[in-house]
Amino acid sequence: MRKTIRILLLLSLLSLPFSSYAQNQKIKFSGNTITVQAAFEQIEKQAGLSVAYDSKIIDIKKLISPLPAEATLSELMTLL
Repeated sequence: MRKTIRILLLLSLLSLPFSSYAQNQKIKFSGNTITVQAAFEQIEKQAGLSVAYDSKIIDIKKLISPLPAEATLSELMTLL
């Protein structure tokens, strides 16, 4: 039992750097304006992550402008 707890604790500690890595990934955009939906699609494509959202709450057709040429995932999610 104690061995199992130690293994689970070790695995959880090892996973911490991966979550911070995802937030610091750089996402690149071309152009000055993009819809929220297109931005989510680019994030999914470039970062290999899924973006879950409720289109009843978020206007996915909203235009984001000006759009940075490159930003971290954390910065983009704040912008969107």
